[in-house]
Amino acid sequence: MTDDAKPKRPVRTWLASRPYGLAPWIVLLALAPFAFRKPVVHAPPPGLSEDRTMPPDDFDTVEPMRGRAARHPHHIPLLGWRDILWRTWREITVDRLPAVAGGVTFYTLLALFPAIGAFVSLYGLFADVAAVQKQLSEMSGVFPASVIQIVGEQMLRLASQEQAKLGAAFAVSLLLSVWSANASMQALFDGLNIAYDEDERRNIVTRTALTYVFTFCAVLYATAAAVILIATPVLLERARLSALIEIWAPIRWMLVWLITAGAFAILYRFAPCRARARWRWVVLGSLLASAGWLVGSLAFSVYVSRVAHFDATYGPLGAVIAFMIWVWFSIMAVLVGAELNAEVEHQTAFDSTTGPERPMGERGAAMADTVGLAFHPWEMIKRETGVVRQAAGRAWGKVRKSGQAPPEG
Repeated sequence: MTDDAKPKRPVRTWLASRPYGLAPWIVLLALAPFAFRKPVVHAPPPGLSEDRTMPPDDFDTVEPMRGRAARHPHHIPLLGWRDILWRTWREITVDRLPAVAGGVTFYTLLALFPAIGAFVSLYGLFADVAAVQKQLSEMSGVFPASVIQIVGEQMLRLASQEQAKLGAAFAVSLLLSVWSANASMQALFDGLNIAYDEDERRNIVTRTALTYVFTFCAVLYATAAAVILIATPVLLERARLSALIEIWAPIRWMLVWLITAGAFAILYRFAPCRARARWRWVVLGSLLASAGWLVGSLAFSVYVSRVAHFDATYGPLGAVIAFMIWVWFSIMAVLVGAELNAEVEHQTAFDSTTGPERPMGERGAAMADTVGLAFHPWEMIKRETGVVRQAAGRAWGKVRKSGQAPPEG
């Protein structure tokens, strides 16, 4: 029998002859780039930073009354807070936070409506969704009416489905919302890295796992806020405790502010790719950002209802446009709070990271390894005036040269 006439081996024999013993080693080799941390590359100092390093006490001697040796934000004097606010304002423009917030808003909107579907489907299995819609209408005093309108219409549409369809919708909506929310969380991580002047150095496995953990925490936050703002008033109304409802109304907003500040603080401490900051350096921005978000939502609600007329400009898309602006503003509140925390930490030469105290340059965080520039308005005016004078002198010189007659031949 010739070689061409040899019978082919059966599939089972062929599979048995494969070198499966190498499979574990191939898998380990493929996972090796993800298992080991990338080497830390010392990037150039962030913008608006001093180009010198020295111990905190020496820094405080060179630049007194600016909080260069502050161990806590409340140790920073008034002159230091002027530096912080100036750098924060500058960094918002330099880091292009409005554009970054726009990207995060896109992914947030993708995740929001599946999340509403999951909530309505789950709630509709146990209770009447119309009661929730009633509580949402009462929240229009703080949140824009267009936001309440879009969310309420989506909830009523889903609530009109049959019970069996609600159960299936819950599973589908939950999967879609988790996937979309994770994409939104990854974009938010990128925005926080920009605010803290950090590069993403975590491997894809660690980063993905962390974003999914934060996505789950965001679901817990939304659940807690829904219980405080929606479920508790419904329960009090069913229990016929109308007196407690009036007392609960102002208390619930205080609770929402506190849990929002706590959520922001956790986000600021663990989301950026850097050595963790101590809690004292993330609390202030969290409190101010959450308060600004609530107050800004109230102001935007008043503006939309009394001043702006989105329906006249955008027609049937007016409510959607107002809703998108509110989501963008919410993301901006988170990023501005991170920028403020970063510059507060940037003001001191003291080690603001966890663990034993280390010298500048070895702390694993750009804001802790450098010190922010001080705001000297007169020096800035002199410098800018000098630049303008030099530019004007060069322009005048060109005019004089162009006005000279050519030499006679």
